[in-house]
Amino acid sequence: MAGISTPGHVDLQNGNIQATWEAYKQKLDFYITSLEKAGADPTVKHAILMREAGPDVMDIYNSFKSKMITYKVNEETQEREVDVDNSKNYDLVLKEFDKYVAEKKCVTTSREIFNARNQKRGESITTWVTSLRNLIADCEYKEVEESMLKDRIIWGVFDDKLRVNIRAKASLKLDEIIEICKAVEATSRYSNQTEQKVAEVDTAQASGSGYRQKTHHYNQSRNASSSSGKNSRGNWGPQRQAPYQKPSHSRSEQKYKCRNCGTWHCKRECPAYGAQCKICGRKNHFTKVCETKNTHSSNSRDQKVKKSVDAVETLDLGSEEEEDLLRGGWNSSASQSSPAKSQATDDEGSSPRRQRYSGRERGMGDL
Repeated sequence: MAGISTPGHVDLQNGNIQATWEAYKQKLDFYITSLEKAGADPTVKHAILMREAGPDVMDIYNSFKSKMITYKVNEETQEREVDVDNSKNYDLVLKEFDKYVAEKKCVTTSREIFNARNQKRGESITTWVTSLRNLIADCEYKEVEESMLKDRIIWGVFDDKLRVNIRAKASLKLDEIIEICKAVEATSRYSNQTEQKVAEVDTAQASGSGYRQKTHHYNQSRNASSSSGKNSRGNWGPQRQAPYQKPSHSRSEQKYKCRNCGTWHCKRECPAYGAQCKICGRKNHFTKVCETKNTHSSNSRDQKVKKSVDAVETLDLGSEEEEDLLRGGWNSSASQSSPAKSQATDDEGSSPRRQRYSGRERGMGDL
């Protein structure tokens, strides 16, 4: 019938096959009921079982099929005939499968599966405890079953803090341990939901703040353009606004003039990093910006000026050429224009200018 899911195949080779078979019988019963075949002939339901259960069930069925058929001898022909054939009786076939899985059940394997069943991430306490109860049913713990289930909950719970807490309360009963786990789980779930809602509100507020800032910037630009009255082309009318761009406040993107290389660049992008100066021998700066070079150049200029001053101070002013040099060439040009007058002036030696230079000559002579 369309729209009804089939129970599928059953694996009776691996794991706890008895528990697997019991669960499969329930699904098969629901499937037969959904097909409205619950009151059908046992042979019909047997056919459904063989069709849906898969190859494992077929192989097991063939191993005990012959046991479900009884024979008798015909008195007239002395031949063996089938007396009773229960190999297609649905209820009797299920009982044979029950016997088979009971014989194959391994208590040690069932206990191993039970003791390895820890709580999974995101699995609720209720779901996990239900799974543990189904597994422990095949372990045959009998009188210690409740104690073993409590130990499994204590050692297998996923939350580390909760495990430490209930270990300190191991003297409590099984139901009390389960209630503590449920309470902690509910509190944790509520806390996570609250934190998630707070995060969503913060995100929404941040988004709204950014939107308001953009709107405020846009309105300011629009008001400024309206007050000016003209657009960028000098015509009257509304001015097209440029798209809003978030200003960059990163200091790493700002450029500055570096004293180690002499160029403009961003932070940590200096091309002189690792370079060795040829003047001072130190690293991480170019020769053209070396402070030692600048100091050397300044000292050279000072030495040149000092030498010039010493040369002037030690200059002999006794000759006429040297005196003309001190006068800046004035006397020389005057001599060429009127040699007679220059000769008369020199002979007299009574000119004030001459007297001043004579005094200077005497003073420098005394030095």
